[in-house]
Amino acid sequence: AFSFHFRNTGNSDLIIRHCQASCGCTVPEWPKDPVPPGADGFIAVTFDSKGKSGMVHKTVTIIANTVPNNVTLSISGQVNAH
Repeated sequence: AFSFHFRNTGNSDLIIRHCQASCGCTVPEWPKDPVPPGADGFIAVTFDSKGKSGMVHKTVTIIANTVPNNVTLSISGQVNAH
């Protein structure tokens, strides 16, 4: 799991409407309540490596009341077989 830290640097509440992972092995969790101006938040992304090996690259698309209204987060890593 990895947590992406963010801060609302805008002048109004940040509302994250949805987070969509690139596949079912990647699960995002995000704040469901509005994030006020100046406040910090985290988007946690959990990757299940079961059945995977080698280099992996996954993305999570964030849809929010921002400009632009979507941002893509990326995670990459090497999965070693045991």
